[in-house]
Amino acid sequence: MSSMKIVRFTLVVLLFVPNLLSAAGRSSITLIPIKGRPVMVLINGNEKEYYLLTPLEPIGVRIDGPGRLSVMSRLKLPKGNAEAQKYTILIKEGNNTVSAHTTQTDASDAVLRSSNDVLGKSRKFSLNVPEGSFSYKISLEDTPFDAVIKLLFQPSKGTNKLVAIEPLSYDRIVTATIAENLIAYYVSSKDRPVQFRAVGPTQVQISTRLNYDEKMKGAQKYSVVFREGKTIVAQRPLETTKSVGLSYQEWKEVVPGKVNSLLLEVPAGQHTYEVTLSETSAKSVSLRFSVPEKDLNNAR
Repeated sequence: MSSMKIVRFTLVVLLFVPNLLSAAGRSSITLIPIKGRPVMVLINGNEKEYYLLTPLEPIGVRIDGPGRLSVMSRLKLPKGNAEAQKYTILIKEGNNTVSAHTTQTDASDAVLRSSNDVLGKSRKFSLNVPEGSFSYKISLEDTPFDAVIKLLFQPSKGTNKLVAIEPLSYDRIVTATIAENLIAYYVSSKDRPVQFRAVGPTQVQISTRLNYDEKMKGAQKYSVVFREGKTIVAQRPLETTKSVGLSYQEWKEVVPGKVNSLLLEVPAGQHTYEVTLSETSAKSVSLRFSVPEKDLNNAR
């Protein structure tokens, strides 16, 4: 990423994205852990993505505070066992334990899609993250069983100034008007996926809008897949409905869906990712990429 591009991206953000940044500060964003193993959980017939957490394999995540980290967990229970099971989730920074949450659970109607293993009822706790960058290790203790977790982060309002980055390649650029601001999105199609480069360690915030054609109605499920080379580093199932009163200035044949946002953890070094669309009849998805302004120095 050249210095000329960095200056240009900063100007784009200052002119066009203040309302989006304040909105991001009020809503929770799903975190994708570094080297996390995604699993699909069926809850009341709906698929939800969690990450596997075992007593032998902690999960790592990097967070830029301040804000609030929420951890949702479900213990994988032995079949036929009706007794409540105890477990503890620890969050450590280095050798220091910053949070220890002990709880118990019994069987729920939720199951793992891959195995039909029964999962416990959902348990949730939160951690206030102070200002600064933190690398947390999340581990499972006090149980012989595995668990699945979901991580949500709610940045404090007005913090973590983001700068938009332009992908290396894409199908086309489209422009949406949001709260009187012109917002550029980059389209990933089945014929030409989006590729972008990021220099870590950092977190890339990705905003996604599924593009509805005239045959698509109602709520639509889709999945966004991130690859580095031939390796899938993350896959995020999402669901959306049509945006009301929002359209692309130069692409009237489609209707953008409501936005879904997520964070991709990028480890140290330079990485090139390809973003593709799957598990949907839609032909394309519009994407926007941002990184914390302070991490632009990684590229120098």
